[in-house]
Amino acid sequence: MILRLALFLAMVATACSNQAKPVQTEVSEPQLEPTTESAAAGTAKSEPADRAKSSAKISSFRLGSDCPDKKNDQTKKELAAKPSKKMRQLPKDWSPPCHQTNVVLSIEGPINSKVKLLSVTVSEKEGTLQSEFSPRLPTKWNNEKSGYLAWDEKLVSNESHQVSYKLSAPKWQDRRPNGNKELVAKVVVQVGSETLTTTLPVVLMVYPRKVT
Repeated sequence: MILRLALFLAMVATACSNQAKPVQTEVSEPQLEPTTESAAAGTAKSEPADRAKSSAKISSFRLGSDCPDKKNDQTKKELAAKPSKKMRQLPKDWSPPCHQTNVVLSIEGPINSKVKLLSVTVSEKEGTLQSEFSPRLPTKWNNEKSGYLAWDEKLVSNESHQVSYKLSAPKWQDRRPNGNKELVAKVVVQVGSETLTTTLPVVLMVYPRKVT
């Protein structure tokens, strides 16, 4: 009887001891969402579309004459009036086609930037200035019309603008050369607040006149 009572008391003491021990539980740290600053730190900032870098490049440069502006069909009329090979004499009102001096540029820059040609010159390779030109009547290539249309010298998109300017006839500092001469055309253009310079080698083609 005494043995059973002692065993019962021991069991009760063990149970009380187990209840007194604290229960250990694993607590996981909460997963915090990244803040705006930390997320932005790992993301590269892209330049706004209206802050595109400006560039200018001469696509072509033609040395010719300074043709009248208002007679758009002049070349067609002159070609139509050109005599055939069978004719021995030229008509009195016939004149050769007029080839306009002009420059074509590819220009890029911020949207709504204004474009202005500051100077157009042609020099020899060693740097000797040969002629200066006055630009006028700017036009821009239109894909829908497949031709050049009047242009207000304003960039309307970040894409490349193919533009053309008529130029005055060259006024040679030296006498006109008798043979083909390698020259360098240089255009200084302002795009927005940037001033850009672009060059292109050109060849002055001079053909000997037939003496009659």
